[in-house]
Amino acid sequence: MSRLSHLAVILPLTDISTTLNFFVDKLGFSKHFQTEAPLDYAVVKRDGITINLSLVDNPPQLLPNNSAYIFCEDITGLFKEYQDKGVPFREPLSSTDYGMREFVLELPSGHRLAFGQGTTD
Repeated sequence: MSRLSHLAVILPLTDISTTLNFFVDKLGFSKHFQTEAPLDYAVVKRDGITINLSLVDNPPQLLPNNSAYIFCEDITGLFKEYQDKGVPFREPLSSTDYGMREFVLELPSGHRLAFGQGTTD
C-alpha cells in the first residue's frame, strides 16, 4: 500500500513579505524558497515543519479557529523563546482537558497557529 510522507500547510495572504519576515525573525523559521519580482509564493521551514505562503488578490475570510496545529517537544521552552521575541499570543501556554500543553499565536495576517505537546510526552 502507498504511504503518505508529509504535509505542508498553505496560508493565503494579501501581503507575503510581512508574514515571511515574521516567520523568520520571530518564529525561528528559515526561508527555504521564494519567488522573485513579484513575491507571490514563499516556503518557510523549521525542523520538520513546512509552511507555504501564497499571495491572493482578496483577503481570505479567516475562521475563528487555528490554521494549523504544530506538535513540538519542549513546549515550555518554545513558549519562552517566542515570549522573549515579543510574539503576540491569542492564548498563553496552558494545560487542556484533552491532555495537551499548548499555546496559540497570531500571525500579522490574522492566521492563528497552535503549538502543543502531549502531557505524557
